[in-house]
Amino acid sequence: MIAVEIVYKKIAYAAILFVLLGLVWMLNSKKIMKHADNKLIRNMVHSSLYLVCCFSFLLFESQILICCTTLVSIIGSVVGVEKSLLKRVSMGNRYRDYGIVSSGMGFLFLVIFFFDQPQIVITSLLIVGFADPVASLVGRKYGTKQIRIWKGTKTIEGSIAFVIVAEFILLNYMFSCGACDAIAFYKMIIISFIMGGLEFFTPSFLDNFILLVGGAILLNVCSCI
Repeated sequence: MIAVEIVYKKIAYAAILFVLLGLVWMLNSKKIMKHADNKLIRNMVHSSLYLVCCFSFLLFESQILICCTTLVSIIGSVVGVEKSLLKRVSMGNRYRDYGIVSSGMGFLFLVIFFFDQPQIVITSLLIVGFADPVASLVGRKYGTKQIRIWKGTKTIEGSIAFVIVAEFILLNYMFSCGACDAIAFYKMIIISFIMGGLEFFTPSFLDNFILLVGGAILLNVCSCI
């Protein structure tokens, strides 16, 4: 039974990678997505990548396997940025395009240091995978003033959207841990605002790494208090 389970997990992992590569190819294809907005495509790929990370973490018990796969993806991301292989999902700025590399490094950090705390890992991944794209979309559509941060721009409206989405995800984490009290609720609010601040002030090529690592550390600290 154990051997069969391992085979099924390998098949599932291969299927996830196949779907991901197909999605990236489709979104990068000028023929298929020629009328789609590039920023929307980037957000879709961003969320999809983090969902793949979540499923990988849930499906496989081998820390070494996930680490090795993540290292391969980091190397692939560097090659993709340097060779401009993903023009539809890049930002046209080498400095900012390295954000995808920092995502892989952040996930690798979580796998190495928080492998025995899957709820923390999944929560951190979901926050960065969904709160960040929502912040970008809201900032573009409703942002009233672009604020220059490092080499990028941020909006107050986008940051508020990030905090709100992050708080919903954190509340789900709180309920899943069975900590349904006022103190836990206030902790989640504090974490969402801290992560919103990190997202606002961190350089764009580092924000994914900082948010993943920062979110996991904050959740770990709060669980110990």
